Amino acid sequence: MKKAEFKEYSDEELLSKRNSLYTELFNLRTQLITGQLSNLKKVKETKKDIARIHTMLKERQLKNERSLRSHAVITQIKKNDYTDKKNL
Repeated sequence: MKKAEFKEYSDEELLSKRNSLYTELFNLRTQLITGQLSNLKKVKETKKDIARIHTMLKERQLKNERSLRSHAVITQIKKNDYTDKKNL
């Protein structure tokens, strides 16, 4: 899957998709060991999809933390401005 396709998913959907990809990867590795896997490229693609999902989740987490942090700073600045005006 492409990164753009993962952007459309919610966090819960991404976690669900990641879990299903881990299951798929386990099955592919089992097939590889038993000699039943004909397409070795599928293992590599599945690993990359899992990595893409991890990246998307981490990006969203950092974005949320930044927005919360900036909101806290703005709130603190407004509070300081109010107390400074009050002291005058």
